Amino acid sequence: MSSDQANGRLPDRREFLKTTGAITAGTALFPYLGCVPGFGGAEEARAAAEAGWVVRPFPLDRVCLGESIFREKRDRMLNYARNYGSGEDIYAGPDRLLSIFKANAGLDTKGAEPVGSWENATGYLRGHYAGHFMSMLAQAYSGTGDEVFKAKLDYMVAALAECQEALGAAAQIPTPRVDGRYGTALNLSGSPIGLAEHVRLPRGIVSGLTDFTIAFWIKPETYDREAVSDPRRDTVELTNRSAVFSFGSPNPEFSEPPLAHMYFTVRVSDEQPVPRFAITTSGEEGEERLDGIEPLPIGNWTHIAVTKSGEKGALFVNGVLVAEEPDLALSPSDLGSTPDNWLGRHQFPQRNVSYLNAALDEFQIYGRALDGEEILALQDRAEGISGGPDVAWYRFDEADGPTAEDSTGNGRDGTVIAPTDGRRHPGFLSAYPETQFIRLEEFARYGGSQGIWAPYYTLHKIMAGLIDAHVHTGNGQALEVLTGIGDWVHSRLAHLPQEQLDRMWDIYIAGEYGGVNESLAHLHALRPEKEEYLEAARCFDNRNLFPPTVRNEDVLEGRHANQHIPQFTGYLRIYEQGHQEDYFAAARNFWGMIVPHRTYSHGGVGVGEMLRERGV
Repeated sequence: MSSDQANGRLPDRREFLKTTGAITAGTALFPYLGCVPGFGGAEEARAAAEAGWVVRPFPLDRVCLGESIFREKRDRMLNYARNYGSGEDIYAGPDRLLSIFKANAGLDTKGAEPVGSWENATGYLRGHYAGHFMSMLAQAYSGTGDEVFKAKLDYMVAALAECQEALGAAAQIPTPRVDGRYGTALNLSGSPIGLAEHVRLPRGIVSGLTDFTIAFWIKPETYDREAVSDPRRDTVELTNRSAVFSFGSPNPEFSEPPLAHMYFTVRVSDEQPVPRFAITTSGEEGEERLDGIEPLPIGNWTHIAVTKSGEKGALFVNGVLVAEEPDLALSPSDLGSTPDNWLGRHQFPQRNVSYLNAALDEFQIYGRALDGEEILALQDRAEGISGGPDVAWYRFDEADGPTAEDSTGNGRDGTVIAPTDGRRHPGFLSAYPETQFIRLEEFARYGGSQGIWAPYYTLHKIMAGLIDAHVHTGNGQALEVLTGIGDWVHSRLAHLPQEQLDRMWDIYIAGEYGGVNESLAHLHALRPEKEEYLEAARCFDNRNLFPPTVRNEDVLEGRHANQHIPQFTGYLRIYEQGHQEDYFAAARNFWGMIVPHRTYSHGGVGVGEMLRERGV
């Protein structure tokens, strides 16, 4: 690597073509070349990666292929690696692969079009092919010594480092306020396209209230049809059940829907596209409700007020009474001291319910029921005729940042949770926002525009490509980018309870993580002083399958082969780093369940990607 490349400066295209023209022009001769010598930096990286191994694979620069069908197919792939994108511009192909990363990071894409298929601008697996491509380039260089492969690879690594830096810089920017109904407002961009911003309010903020009023201004938005993964359906459907507020407690069963909570949603369902207030202490079946009579308008400010006086509940839209319930028996006091009080999201877990996509302003909580005249007065001035609320009032007129100030003087400030203000680790790198990872932690399922695909599977391909870049070519910048990713994964997962991780990794496809545990253990081999990488690798232990496999109990029937096979190669890599016998036992026993009992004559191990009955 040149000093300019080591410092992250990308080589000039014409300069590179001039200096390497002879090599590139002569590549038709490479099938006749002998084995190439080792490369500077790669030997050291390779030795670090293989530390502690008893048996080592042959390095690619120590293996030659004689004339055969294998060499023909290798040469075909090398030709693809050299010429993909353009035979004249060696960086045209990498620019296409990098375009989706740069778009996500807010960088110039140079007009390059994404590759397409799963690698399009909205695909939920976008970015994974760049990892495969880097692995191909690294192996091609290691096997041939042709500088064109390393030039492309260094170019991609430098660009990914630039994207990682840009994403880290964006995470430091204070959460912005936008123009509101009065003064400024807080914009919540929702999910799956948005960034899942929401607000945490203090514990027990509505505790003890019997009579109350909750009032606010809201400007709902919908998603750009061209920006969603599946544009065939009306994107307004993605706002179904999105909560403006939700005060309550998580279910003691952890991953089950909440039992005790009070919420307001902007849209009930496709069949009932109207807003709803509900309160319950016994789950959805026990909800006491107030439903609107027409959908909330998109892109316009609407005032909402919910009141309760005695057992009489009422819903007002723009100062007009639209729903009454004379038997609204439950009140916030029945919910106890609610620990989880949110603006912009439901109680955990939301699964495939979106975060709120709307601007929010003048969110008020009163300790009494306002009458119709008082609510009507809120249309003209934020404080109405009563002088403002007595419990809490979030005007969102404060300076940009993570604090939503309580304007009542009661000190009940809220906390804005967003990918800004420096509260997320700056090592994140993907071709889409962190939203997929956030939604996985809420048990979102696979498929459609409301679900997710497999975010850690995609990350694994990127990490594997960077590992190959470092190990096979000695690219030091690749290790720096990997270190940031490893720190980010640890920061996301290390604090999660085991029950949550177990649920995540057992979700079909959405919880598929490829061999990211293997990559993290490999990263620990490269950076043995960073014990957190091995800890992060262990966060991917699939305890729905790991313990019985350690005991040699075969529970594989019906499981997704693609999803689970790489997990066990990862366990073996963890064993190599930590020498915990359970990891070796799991890998050994899994091999014994697959190779003799589920391997077909053509080499496959499943039907429709699924593992079937043992021995059949």
